[in-house]
Amino acid sequence: MGAIVHRLEDGTGFFDQLPGIAPWEYLDVAFKDDRFPEALAEPLKIAKSHIGPVGYEVIQPMGSTSYWAKALASRGDGIHHVAYVFPNRFDAVVEKMLAQGFSPVWEGTTPAGGKTYYLVPQNGGLVVEILQRWPKYWPKSRNTITGETQL
Repeated sequence: MGAIVHRLEDGTGFFDQLPGIAPWEYLDVAFKDDRFPEALAEPLKIAKSHIGPVGYEVIQPMGSTSYWAKALASRGDGIHHVAYVFPNRFDAVVEKMLAQGFSPVWEGTTPAGGKTYYLVPQNGGLVVEILQRWPKYWPKSRNTITGETQL
């Protein structure tokens, strides 16, 4: 689950109220939108944690023109996306979601080297992130139905 905030401390402070939250890992990263290679990557401050197999991500954009900065400006602080990892079926899952009417709003490559898409349903609302590879900071569990490693 991912949140976008103006101040990282406010986002982590909210989640710190949840019992059992693991210590936060802090990262400074910059992602490029692969759909617009000429666009500059803006830095983000990210905090990562988890409770059991559920990962939490708090994102603070450090500029004003990135996808995350624009989402924050239009929606304000709060929950932005839910993420799912499909290492064995990434392309098929993205194609299916696009065929069902989801629209891509951001596409890029994670620091772990895998592809990621942010997609929104036709009626808008919560963004769905589809990841190809596991972020190193998320715990893993096995989906007993598909046999894939899942959150």
